[in-house]
Amino acid sequence: MLSFLVAVAYEARSATRPCEPEQVRSRFVSSHWRTGKFEPDGVYERYATVKAGTGAKLSNQRGLRRSLYIANFTATGTLTFDADFVDPDTLRRAIEWGGLFVGIGASRKMGWGRFALQRFTQQGENLNRAA
Repeated sequence: MLSFLVAVAYEARSATRPCEPEQVRSRFVSSHWRTGKFEPDGVYERYATVKAGTGAKLSNQRGLRRSLYIANFTATGTLTFDADFVDPDTLRRAIEWGGLFVGIGASRKMGWGRFALQRFTQQGENLNRAA
């Protein structure tokens, strides 16, 4: 989820960003997201150009890449953040926009992992309030 939010913060227009991309991992704490699934629904296979860590193409050969995936599910989880630094409405809009245009998971750059936000609720108090 945090990698998704970083990608959204880089790609979304400034009014949609919940915070700056380099601040995402310090502004949010994400729970494990539950899907109720324990086995993959399938395997997405493709041949990809083999590249070095710098992005340079190493050869004309292609390497087989496999990604397990799940489909047709609802995931639930939590994001903890300080409302003094992240506006909840902006975060909701960022997640909605990111679900449509960024996606989540290994193959999001290829158009997979798109989703629709079904529910967004805010709970709890501001983390910085004194007792």
